[in-house]
Amino acid sequence: MKPINKVFFGERGLTSSSANHICNVCKELIASTNYELGSLSFTKTSVSDFDGKKVHILKKGMPMSEEQIMSNLSKVTQAHSLIAYLREALKAKEDELNDVKNRKFECSVKEFKCSEEKAPERGEAFTVNDALGELNIKDRNEYYSLEAEASVIGKFIHPGSPFEEARAALIACCKTGDTELIEKHSTLLLQKTEPVSNLEDVESLYFKLQKKHREVSARFNSIKAKLQSRVDEENGSRNLDFKQKLDAYYSLYNKEYADYEALKAKEEAEFNDKVRKDLQTVSQLKIVVPNELEPIFNIVNAL
Repeated sequence: MKPINKVFFGERGLTSSSANHICNVCKELIASTNYELGSLSFTKTSVSDFDGKKVHILKKGMPMSEEQIMSNLSKVTQAHSLIAYLREALKAKEDELNDVKNRKFECSVKEFKCSEEKAPERGEAFTVNDALGELNIKDRNEYYSLEAEASVIGKFIHPGSPFEEARAALIACCKTGDTELIEKHSTLLLQKTEPVSNLEDVESLYFKLQKKHREVSARFNSIKAKLQSRVDEENGSRNLDFKQKLDAYYSLYNKEYADYEALKAKEEAEFNDKVRKDLQTVSQLKIVVPNELEPIFNIVNAL
């Protein structure tokens, strides 16, 4: 309770209804007393015939003694004082009731925060380059060398390469020969194409290079497959570790959030119960009448 309001209340006194009733009776008392004071007259007026035998009173005198006047003025003053006091007491009570009604619930924990501030984050994926980085210098050089050799041989024997075109021309030349008549500078010439290399040697080299390319590619792909297997294994392990950490985080988060909601519900129920009890307590507050106003209160209360 506000210190300024405490003076109005005590264990014994008036309820709000009784205080309002007393105020209304005081107003009636003030009205009747003011009427009496307003009727005050220190003179009277009458008329009579000339022989003074018939007298008619036009206005009666309404004299009051000093004691009566002072008593009535005091009564009106005290009644006004009692009304003013009781109205202030009723306002104080209403003020206290509003304070209780306007209370806002606040949980002791202002907002929910998980003890783990951040959810785990997925790390960078493990790549073939990372797996290569784990190889020793010999194995790493072998990987680069096989890659380079497979690429060089492949380009050399690939369809459309200079070697493949030269091989095809040699095969054609050996099968049919290649002689044709051409004109150059207005002169007819006989152009003849003939082998300068042995077809069997060229074919032998081609198939050797083909076989070599297959072998080198197979060795390179084998290493590459092992590296990919290492990548898959590492990423699988990292993903499993991340999932376990994420599951643990959300398990903790959900438990702590449930605890927070339970605490909030418990404190809110306690808050509402306290508000209900305080409203009941304030509603039952008794308005104490000051000793100085007891005489007028007794008069009014007896009416």
